[in-house]
Amino acid sequence: MDCIVYIGQELPEKLAFNSSVPVVHVPLKDGVDDRGKWDLASELVGFCLKRGRVLVACRGGKSRSPMLAVYWLVGNGYDFQRAFDFVKSGVPEFRPEMGLVEMLKP
Repeated sequence: MDCIVYIGQELPEKLAFNSSVPVVHVPLKDGVDDRGKWDLASELVGFCLKRGRVLVACRGGKSRSPMLAVYWLVGNGYDFQRAFDFVKSGVPEFRPEMGLVEMLKP
């Protein structure tokens, strides 16, 4: 892994001070949050992908981080349902909040 994009409200200390790879933090709340923060997080994923492999993480890994992967894929040409199904196949416990889905769905 070459970069971590962490989208939880607070950056865990172990990532802030003990990571051997660059960590980018965008403080997103669970559920619906500022669309601009989601746009920024998506852009950061794209920027980090230019360096190599990216880990997108949040506190639980069931809603925000997989939803950011969907959002990034849609922003890069994927159909929403195809992107959603693709991420769900890799993260079976993916349980996005419906308000978040509606906010980020094109």
